[in-house]
Amino acid sequence: MMKREILFDDISQPDTKLAEEYLAKHQKQFHSKGYKDKGNAGHDKCKNLVYYADYTKFSGTMILVHNISEIPEKLFNLARKLEENVELFCQLDYLIRKTPICETKNVEMQLLIQNLLDCSKNTPGRIFRGGFIWRICVRAETSLAVLGCVAQGLMSKITHVVIESSAQTAAVCSLFTDLCHQVGLKDKVRLALLDDKDIEYSSAALDLKEMHELKNGIVGIVSAKSDVESAVDTFLASTDRFPWNVTKILLQEGVMEHFKKSLEWKINSTRDKYRNSYRESRIIDDKLRTLSAAAYNYEKKIFLFEFTGKELDEDSFGIILVDAYRTTKELLAMLKGTNHFGASIWCNDIAESNEIAFNIESNIIWINDFCNFTGPPKSAQAFYSLVDAHFSTALIKETSDTDELMKLRESWLAIKKTKREDIVRNILKNAPMPKNSFARKMEMEKLDLKDIDAAFDNFSFVENNTLCYGVEMRPFLMKSIDPLDVATVLFILKGGGVVINSRSINDNDAFTKYVFEELRDQGAPILSYKESFRYGIFRILASPIYKMKVVWSRFGTIFAN
Repeated sequence: MMKREILFDDISQPDTKLAEEYLAKHQKQFHSKGYKDKGNAGHDKCKNLVYYADYTKFSGTMILVHNISEIPEKLFNLARKLEENVELFCQLDYLIRKTPICETKNVEMQLLIQNLLDCSKNTPGRIFRGGFIWRICVRAETSLAVLGCVAQGLMSKITHVVIESSAQTAAVCSLFTDLCHQVGLKDKVRLALLDDKDIEYSSAALDLKEMHELKNGIVGIVSAKSDVESAVDTFLASTDRFPWNVTKILLQEGVMEHFKKSLEWKINSTRDKYRNSYRESRIIDDKLRTLSAAAYNYEKKIFLFEFTGKELDEDSFGIILVDAYRTTKELLAMLKGTNHFGASIWCNDIAESNEIAFNIESNIIWINDFCNFTGPPKSAQAFYSLVDAHFSTALIKETSDTDELMKLRESWLAIKKTKREDIVRNILKNAPMPKNSFARKMEMEKLDLKDIDAAFDNFSFVENNTLCYGVEMRPFLMKSIDPLDVATVLFILKGGGVVINSRSINDNDAFTKYVFEELRDQGAPILSYKESFRYGIFRILASPIYKMKVVWSRFGTIFAN
């Protein structure tokens, strides 16, 4: 998000003429697409009439299609259609949900369009997990970026995707579905308008609110070597909408008092300057104030410094916990296992900021910036690869076998990259052709052994004083219930550990048996399992996919004062 003076570019009413014309064209009423009306209806906040669908949720096994050759081009054309209609989307979302125009344009629509463009490339070897996404839930508070997952679904060969929309998102989802139909996806994308209580989460539905990967929000980090004033401005102006909301700020001890005084001064001066139009701030509960060294409220946000309570109650959305750290080593220890999917790091030292960025678990990193998604289409995978991971998760019990697998992985990674490539190349060269799987046979026939490479799909990009660079993250562990395929073997080559069902290793599948035994002989991190890898709480992958970490680093003069 571009640097701006805190508050109130948004006091004057944005232009909503396009949105008003669109609503008038539809006579301020919306119907489902692909489903009949049920008879009852509701309204959004602009009094548009929303007819609910006569819709039964699909609960069977989705039949896959074989030919998706036309889908990439249609996704590309859809991205171009969205670019032409960005302003309309922004105005509609502002008019109905009061989402700031700049947020819809620079965050949600930017990510959506980038993902469509990236998926339209259909990169060889890429695994799409959208086959588990039959339904996309768009509730009253859902980010429009979720609509980009239509691409993941269609590229994974499912017959169609259903967008389940609430009344508050009916207008934007109807517009999106219309554009899908205009580019030739009429049979592929359907829209079911539902009452909120009828939008239920299930394993076949994508609901951002139910993704554990997003629940802990974004963490802010302010080092002693930073422009504290700019950091304060940014966190005050940051969005309070899920999933982009800041939930925690960690300050290096030396800047704690500076940050606190600056925050207090900016809040008070803003209230004085815009007294006539200032939006009421959220009330701070007396108990929260007592349990904190200091507490400040600003619009819907509450900043609690050094909070000593054990946990926050369910009404904690908008509360930002502010704590101190002493050294970078302590900071990394504090963040381990906290699962913040994004981080905004404020630090003017390149070495220190990179040390933090590449040693925390967050996929999305901003350095001296926040919610800036400028970059190539691939950069959107910092967000959408989290969706892939969510739909490719296996929960197992941690046992001595998992310990052994992790030790094998460490020793495997100690082998030089070129030697690992040679090992895998030779195994695949001599492996018998799979006979009982058309897909695996085609995969082997198309494989060029010269393309066997342990390198990751990384990129860098510079534009508008922003350096954007993405790194495909080294895979961890994966449980496979299926026979081995080339994608899984390459996953092992790049450093992933795999446990495979022992029933897949038999004389009826010569390919799996040969590759498994050869990889084991070479010390690769692969084991078979019978009973030991039962359901538990240890989270690993169920498919050979890769998360993408993307860093957006803002450079140039920062005008804080």
